[in-house]
Order: sequence, then structure tokens, then C-alpha cells
Amino acid sequence: MSNKIIILNFLAIVLCLQANAQSNIENVLTQIGKNNKTIQANTQYYEAQKLQFKTGNNPSNPFVEYDFLVGSRAHAGNQQEFGITQQFDFPSAYRKKSQLAKTQASQTEFQIAATRQNILLEAKKYCIQLVYHNKLQLQFITQKLNTEKLCSDYQTKMFKGDGNILDLNKAQLQLIAIKKQFQENVSAINQLNQKLTELNGGAEISLPDTNFPVPPYIPEFAQLETDYESVDPLLKILQQQKIITQKQLELSKSLWLPKMEIGYHYQGFLGQNYQGIHTGISIPLGKIKIP
Repeated sequence: MSNKIIILNFLAIVLCLQANAQSNIENVLTQIGKNNKTIQANTQYYEAQKLQFKTGNNPSNPFVEYDFLVGSRAHAGNQQEFGITQQFDFPSAYRKKSQLAKTQASQTEFQIAATRQNILLEAKKYCIQLVYHNKLQLQFITQKLNTEKLCSDYQTKMFKGDGNILDLNKAQLQLIAIKKQFQENVSAINQLNQKLTELNGGAEISLPDTNFPVPPYIPEFAQLETDYESVDPLLKILQQQKIITQKQLELSKSLWLPKMEIGYHYQGFLGQNYQGIHTGISIPLGKIKIP
């Protein structure tokens, strides 16, 4: 095998790897962020949670009643009563409920972000490992081509009577070892691509890049701590939970306030009609100290 053919084969393999590159790391992470089943299910769950948080913030359904009473004596007449009432909490309670619902809804956004962050971090680790194995594969290709050429040269010398069988055997053993490493690395690449495909919701995806991502600039520790506290979703969840607990306490206090009801009442008896406004208020006995 001539040097020209070896070089052409090597260039063809490298160009093939580069030409078939489907995406870089950022594009891979973008696709996984869209297609990952766990992220999708988690997002749908917390969107449903948002709707649930909004329920119960409105007044209860109005209560309607109607009575028709038949007189037991002759000409006693029948009696009719109709009423509709609406009960509602003290006005401040609805404001507290609304604030609590908004705070809980905000927390779901951080919970979605935390799940997304964990999955994309796992995917990025696989991507970095893939870049390493892709880069290593190029070295194995070079070693394999060089060793194959060395074996070919020794065989040519043996054919001409100038070679040494020991040198040929050493080169062949070295070629066997390189081929083994080559296949093991191919297997590692396939496994990592399969893991990315699984994270991508089953849609096939691969990363043939051989360049590591440029590491970001790391600021001073004080600035790094500040940046971390401002964006980390897990920390935001803990902070939001503290606020939610405070809002729940405020709402509980508001619910101790008197409840009120207002409505309409009608009564008809012996040709006489009576109608008017119905009002009422509850007395929070739990707040009354009994000696």
C-alpha cells in the first residue's frame, strides 16, 4: 500500500466524520431540551399544578332553596318560600389566596427549570465524553494506518529476502492491539450516542465533533457566588418555599376572620307575599376566649 493511498484513506475518514456532523454540543442540548420525555411530562404536570393552584380562589357556589308547604286544614292555604344566598370569606382572604397561588405558580417554573437543568447536565457530560472518544478515534485511525503500512513494508522486505520475521511478528501483534483498542473505542462511541438518543426521546442523534467546547470564564468567587444564587433553580425553589410558607400562614389568619353571606328571600302565604334581602355573618368562636 503506497503512502499516497494511506494518506487519501485517512483524509477520507476524517472528512467523512466532519461532513456527517449533525450538530455541535449546543444543538444537541437544544434538541434534547425539546424532545426529552421526562422534561415534557414534568412540564405538563406542573402546568396542571398551576391550574389547580387557581381553583378555590373564588367564592363558593351560591345556595338556592325552595319550599312548598301544603296546609293541613281546609282553606289553610299553602306556603311557598324561595331563597338564594351567596357566602364569601372576608375580602382580604381572597387577596391572600391570589398571592399564594401566584407564588406557588412561580415555584413550578423553578421546578421545571431544575429538572431540565439536571437532564441537560447529564446530556452535556455524555457529549464531552463523546468528543474525547471521537478525538481518540482519530489517533487510533492514524496508528492503525501507520501500523498497517509498517506490516506491509516488513512483508515486502520478507518477500525480497531482506526482512526479519521477528520484526514482522512484532508489527502484527501491535496491529492486533491497536485494532482491539479501535473497536473498544467504537463501542464506547456507539453507547454514548445511544444514551443521547434515549435522552432525546428516542429520536436518533449523534455527536461526531472532535473539538472540546471552550470553557467559560470563571469570575472571582464572590461574583461566582452571587451569580449562582441569582440563577440556580434549586436555590430558588428553597427560597420560594419559604415565601409560600409565609403566604400560607397569612392566609390561615385571614380565614379566621368572619365569613359573610348575602342573598334574596321570598315567602308567600295566604295570598300575602314577603320578599327582601338576606344577610348573615359567622362568628369565629375559635378566637373567643371563654373564661
